[in-house]
Amino acid sequence: MQPVATTYRTFLGAAFFWGVVAIAAITAVCEDWPTAGHDNRRTGVTAEHLVPPLQLGWIYRPPGPPAPGWPPPANGYGARKNKSEASFDDAPRVVAAGGAAYFCSTAENALYAVDAATGQVRWTWTGEAAPRLAPTVDGGRLYFGADDGRVYCLRAEDGRTNWVFDARLTPEQTLGYGRFSSLWPIRTGVMIEDGTAYFAAGLFPSEGIFFYALDPLSGRLLWRRQIDLDAQTGLPPQGDLLADRDSIYMTSRVTPTRWTKSDGQRKPFFTPPPDVENNHEYRFYNGGTDARICSGS
Repeated sequence: MQPVATTYRTFLGAAFFWGVVAIAAITAVCEDWPTAGHDNRRTGVTAEHLVPPLQLGWIYRPPGPPAPGWPPPANGYGARKNKSEASFDDAPRVVAAGGAAYFCSTAENALYAVDAATGQVRWTWTGEAAPRLAPTVDGGRLYFGADDGRVYCLRAEDGRTNWVFDARLTPEQTLGYGRFSSLWPIRTGVMIEDGTAYFAAGLFPSEGIFFYALDPLSGRLLWRRQIDLDAQTGLPPQGDLLADRDSIYMTSRVTPTRWTKSDGQRKPFFTPPPDVENNHEYRFYNGGTDARICSGS
């Protein structure tokens, strides 16, 4: 995406604060942050150079705190851990492009677009179930999935719907942690990589878990693969997808998995020498949905 001439702002979301914060530094041109972690490796790194001092630009507080999809976990002794391994929706992750910031509100089943300069709401989208991960901005369009089992493509300018893809096999719903959801919720977000929109649908191996590739312009299905993960080969995918040169990575509460871009075939997670030096180095800590690709080609 092209840089946008505006006042540069860094956006933060925090679970204990549930607000979106803009910290401003005056500069002529800034780089977009179009997806969670800036890029599909989820590096959290930008080439933008910030010049101190930074100052608070504005704060936007949604009407309520996040409504996470999972309760805090319990260990073998019944004690609560501080944080779930599936913590992708404990705070609103913010993306920014074209002078606007975008984030999801799980408590309201909503997606917000706010003006990056003022913090004023430009438009709001509301659905039947919660969108749990940050949208992806690409080519003036927003892509995201929701717990209703659908993937949405909206116009970034005004929030109008370009297309909707229904990944549900049936309209059945289930109740989890006080909220209704499809049996095939979208808990991976939607990643745009090499002109293809990727996501996974499903949370229960007994109902089927599916890996999808769509045409991002039309929403047309390119391919669908049933992956049916289980505790032995990796739990159902949750958290943002990642990508390197030839692979897609899915995170979960425990083990990550690796798949081909071209048709969604399972690949060995670890690459043997000497190819590993030219491929990927994927870091994760005891499983979980917070992952990034640290190096690769």
